[in-house]
Amino acid sequence: MSNEEIERLNTAMKQISDKRLHERYLAVRLRLEGHTFDEIGELLSRARQTISIYWQA
Repeated sequence: MSNEEIERLNTAMKQISDKRLHERYLAVRLRLEGHTFDEIGELLSRARQTISIYWQA
């Protein structure tokens, strides 16, 4: 994915105060950076399926 998309996520993450939404943005950003669902799940202490749902949404 493009650096532009990652930068938009970074900007949105800085502006959000909702911790759950911030975590979802982080999961999507990590996926755009090339991490697997399993890796992201381990980093965020979430199930792989949860990360997959974040990505699909």
